[in-house]
Order: sequence, then C-alpha cells, then structure tokens
Amino acid sequence: MRTSHYSTRYSCIGEPAYLFCPTNRQFYRKGEISQYLCHLFSKIRTQEIASYYFNLMNIKIAAAGKIKDKFLLEKIRDYGERISHDCRIEIVEIKDCGVESEGAKFLDLAARNGGTLVTLTEEGTQYSSKDFSTLLENLGARILFVIGGPDGVSPSVKSQSRVLLSLSKMTFTHEMARMFLLEQIYRAISIKHNRKYHRGN
Repeated sequence: MRTSHYSTRYSCIGEPAYLFCPTNRQFYRKGEISQYLCHLFSKIRTQEIASYYFNLMNIKIAAAGKIKDKFLLEKIRDYGERISHDCRIEIVEIKDCGVESEGAKFLDLAARNGGTLVTLTEEGTQYSSKDFSTLLENLGARILFVIGGPDGVSPSVKSQSRVLLSLSKMTFTHEMARMFLLEQIYRAISIKHNRKYHRGN
C-alpha cells in the first residue's frame, strides 16, 4: 500500500485533521496514520525477508531405512512437495546396516553436504513450533537433519552435531519421525510467512 493512496481531509482552520484510506475506507487521525503505516510496512518487510531467506535455504534429511507404510509415505511426499515451494528439500535414504555403519555414512554425507548438522535423538532439546521456526531460520542456508534407524544414532554422529533435537518424550518409529519432522519444517516456514496453517499460540 502506497501513501499516495491516501487523501487528506482538512479542518476548518486549514490543518489536516484526518487521513482517509480508500483501501479499507477508514479515516485515521494525524497521530494514528504514521503508526498504521509503520506497522503495515514492517509486516510486509518481515514477510519479504522470510520469503527471500527460505528461498536460499537447502534442507536435506538423511534417514536410515525405507518407508514401508503407504499412508506415511503419502504424507511425507505431501509435506515435501509443500516445503519445495519455499526452499530446496531432499531426502536421502541410507540402508539399515547397524548403528555404527549408518553413523559413518551419515558423517560422510555431512562432510560432503557442509552446513549445519542436526540429529534427532530422544535426549535432544524439545522446542515449541514457534521456537523451532526461529531455530530453523538461524541454522544457516544448508541444513542436514539425521534420523537414525530403530536402534538410534551413533555417539559419533551426536558428538559432531550442532543441534540434538527431540520431537517428543514419547517414542516413535523412525518412519513416523520423518513425517513429523517434515510437518514441523513446513509449519516453521508457515509461521515465518504468517500463513493460516499454524493456528497455535
């Protein structure tokens, strides 16, 4: 909205008493219009920055094992498709081959990928969706999330991770963890864009 869209109504002594906004057909007092515009432009600027930042982001999820549940696979593809409209998203599946062998593959992938390593583990830190959105924004342009198999993730991977992340105190299958992580990434992006998808506090 441009300031040229506003017209001035003058009082009887020649000083502007109100400014009229034809967009929402409301009058604003002299002292109110500057506050309104500052709030409006600040909101627009925040959305532009969020959009630009996430467009540069490259998120990769390395997970042990394949998804066998068709319902979960469908939801994972759905969230992956949604995320791809805002940033690059890639899922790399590593064959189940034991915690240590999987760990070596995860670390090799992390070395080639560069960026920030985030490992999902039950002893990790739990975040609210809004806090996770802020965390995601501050992790850098390249992020690698690691999801281990049924036996978890090797200590070597955890020790080299910048963030240890826990989705819940409850235990989920690694297949469900992948879906929940993708949903939270999509929710985090939606929060930064002020979209209606996130309705929580």
